Amino acid sequence: MILVELQYFPSINYFKNINSQDVIIDSNSFYVKKTYRNRSKIVGQNGFFYLIIPTIKNNTSKKYSDIKIDYSQNWINQHLQSLQSSYGKTPYFIFYKDLLVKCLKSRHIFLFDLNYDLLTLLFKFLNFDNKIKKINGIVHNRLNFNDGRHLCNPVNDEKLFNNTKKTSYNNNFGKNFDMNISILDLLFVKGPETGLFLNSI
Repeated sequence: MILVELQYFPSINYFKNINSQDVIIDSNSFYVKKTYRNRSKIVGQNGFFYLIIPTIKNNTSKKYSDIKIDYSQNWINQHLQSLQSSYGKTPYFIFYKDLLVKCLKSRHIFLFDLNYDLLTLLFKFLNFDNKIKKINGIVHNRLNFNDGRHLCNPVNDEKLFNNTKKTSYNNNFGKNFDMNISILDLLFVKGPETGLFLNSI
């Protein structure tokens, strides 16, 4: 089992780390700004950039599960347009697009719930049969798990997977392979082979 934070369209690193492990999500964890909880790194014609979900400031609770999404900004259409612009011509974009659009347009109130549903959907796309377990606070003496929460910190991007075998795939724009970009990049290019590719890294 591995303990991870829910992220917005998590990175290739994230799914490589999960691999075949069951996943634990702590619904009682604190929300930390400027992490991948509300942002995702994708690649476009002009290089890498972030899709960021705006959130409503909460003065009474810092719990991740209490953070609400700010729909006063038209971020859903902006994100969908960015994905269309970046990946619309990739081989498998059309196969996954509709379900991703449906999830985003469900207008979840809480960021935690959106990211949970997206993770479940991405597991389906990847043919992962990992179980996802929500817990309310960590009880170290009762759970035996690997701690993967460091994956949520963009500061650690360069420190992760230093021993990972270098590999690459034909990225849509010919950019350098980056384990820290969203799994969507790999999924739209490799489709059903994405899981096998993760195992080869």
